[in-house]
Amino acid sequence: MKGIIISGQPRSGKSSLVKSFKSVNDALSCNIDAKFFKIINEYKRFPKEFDFSENLNNLINRSVYQDSSRKITTTLLDETGVSQKVIASKLKKKKYISTEKILLDVLDTSCKLKKKKFWVLPDLGAETYFERLKKIKEDLYVIFLFRNPIESIVSSLYWRSYPKKGKNLLELIVRWNVCYLNAQKLKKKYPKLINIYFYNEIDQMSKPNNWFCKTFKTKLKFKYAKKKTFFSYSKNKWLSPEGKYEEFLKKEEINLILNGCVCDFKFLSRVNKTKSFSFKILYIRSLTFFFVNLSKVNRFNAFKILNFYFSPFNVLSLSLKKIIKKFLSQVKKYYD
Repeated sequence: MKGIIISGQPRSGKSSLVKSFKSVNDALSCNIDAKFFKIINEYKRFPKEFDFSENLNNLINRSVYQDSSRKITTTLLDETGVSQKVIASKLKKKKYISTEKILLDVLDTSCKLKKKKFWVLPDLGAETYFERLKKIKEDLYVIFLFRNPIESIVSSLYWRSYPKKGKNLLELIVRWNVCYLNAQKLKKKYPKLINIYFYNEIDQMSKPNNWFCKTFKTKLKFKYAKKKTFFSYSKNKWLSPEGKYEEFLKKEEINLILNGCVCDFKFLSRVNKTKSFSFKILYIRSLTFFFVNLSKVNRFNAFKILNFYFSPFNVLSLSLKKIIKKFLSQVKKYYD
């Protein structure tokens, strides 16, 4: 059973693309992030004895927000439309050593029960874990979807904070670069399993000779108006959530994105790039070079180091919570 992970950088249209798959009869479209990186990082390997029902329940009933205002939620179980009892009955006799294997089997099983040919769901960080999952599931595909960084990065700056602007512009540029360059390397290594699209050229997926149509023997019609997407860029202004074009960045910040990103802006319309140099650009390029080369050794660990570099307190806080949770679990087992 084939599976597609839609990955790339945040605010690049992954959810919109996954929603478009709902009109494809052959596809089981699940609009919920898989969180494979988190699953692999947190759960590691199962001990000889583990609670299958508990792990399954945590995976398929995990609520995820679907909107910026955090009012709409969904679960993997809701997205598959399959009964938890049915899924459990199909999987409980299998032997599992990792949570990611359970999740992949949930998707494959749901796909078969729904009589679909392949499943689709979005997730960040596929460039870090694809090769690990490929060892478990050989017919796993990744579509990396990128958006013009002058749009996706600005959108990220205002995500869940609009009209206030975030302060992590340099981090967002570095992350965009590292993700894009690693995606390119994976595409070169696995041309039959991986492809890269840009949001502004997503209509190519409906063309008969395109990689997607050839691979999955079906067409996809992207049903969203790209030019009306929030934070679309035109003449140094962006389309705001209020439906008006506004100036969100200063000229030096725009030049920082245009000269700091490794993207080829020539094919992206509405962008006029002027070459410039600064210590900030040197900083961005140096970090990009470092983390991309570190990824050659181990992409998964390189991503963890990248997270720690930009958010050390968050990483330490999550690690501490994990230790406390494990400790309390051991205490509970002892007294039970």
